[in-house]
Amino acid sequence: MTPSSGSILPNLYGLRFLAATVVLLGHGQQNLQQLNISVPDWPLFSKGSLAVLFFFNLSGFLLAYLAQSSMEKFSAASFFKRRFARIVPLYLLVVLGGFLFLTTVLPAITGERYLNFNIGSGLLLYVFLLPNLAIQVLAPPFGGLYLLWSIGSEVQFYLLFPFLILFLPFKNQRLIGFAVLSLSWSVLNPIVTSTLSTTWSHFVDTIPFQYMFAGAFWGILLTSRLKPASRRKLWETACFPITGLFSLLLFTTRWEEYLPFYNFWLPWIWGLTLYLFAQQRIGLLEHRIMVLGGTISYGIYLMHPWISYPVRWLFQKALFLSQFSWMTYLLVLFLLTYLLAWFIYRYYEHPLRIRFVNRT
Repeated sequence: MTPSSGSILPNLYGLRFLAATVVLLGHGQQNLQQLNISVPDWPLFSKGSLAVLFFFNLSGFLLAYLAQSSMEKFSAASFFKRRFARIVPLYLLVVLGGFLFLTTVLPAITGERYLNFNIGSGLLLYVFLLPNLAIQVLAPPFGGLYLLWSIGSEVQFYLLFPFLILFLPFKNQRLIGFAVLSLSWSVLNPIVTSTLSTTWSHFVDTIPFQYMFAGAFWGILLTSRLKPASRRKLWETACFPITGLFSLLLFTTRWEEYLPFYNFWLPWIWGLTLYLFAQQRIGLLEHRIMVLGGTISYGIYLMHPWISYPVRWLFQKALFLSQFSWMTYLLVLFLLTYLLAWFIYRYYEHPLRIRFVNRT
């Protein structure tokens, strides 16, 4: 089924939920190792970094798809307002709550110190949406604040994206522009990072723009498939199961260890996957629970490290719980995170976003 203009592309919400779950499982496995609970050595548990790269690809895809779908009324001011309403409220809640928790609440309970860097400098960098710079210039550990580095990468892409859209007003210009940008960033990134100091080299590595740019290319291309008369081409039909299977194997095997330079070509494979999946009805991905999970995936991504603290404490104190299998821990972590993410979305994120967008 070809999506209609303005469609929410429910399959992609399902994929977003799966990616957030992979990140949660990866961190859950690390927590289990700290609890000395035996965990199977499944590749899926070590794919959190790949899932984050997929998020970057999906972000560029959706932003470009929506911008191209409404290209006649695209406004940089409106774009920034909507991105601000989408990202900042929950981000600041996690930053302020996280600093309070790690500097006051948790030390009062355990008597341990959880942050070694200067709190004033750290809070300043986090509040000004530079967490990916903070983890380079501040002394570890960062606790649950570490995961926020990817939000900084997203925001830096948001600052660039609307100007590229306005500078490239026509569809073909945008397709060529984003393709060139993605390939150029892939080539220049290792060259630039090799000339920088260690701190700035690692900072640039936290901004994999080639994934956003490649996603944007396929998101713009998708808008040509919105016409009711459009028919799927033979190559699209053939590539759909191939890209889906490839992505599945990438997350369930250790293929990437034997696939060189995947940061050059993986953004394009995943962009193609999103392009194809957005046009195909898939019952599992369109299920209400999956779509809701995709809707609250931002909360799942940001909140699960903070849920892990009390869950770990519970498993350490209640000895009978530690006798259960690793599945019990992951299930408790997943369910509590899902419920908290839904609650925050329902009563905090969504109301603030609607109020802000309506007012502006």
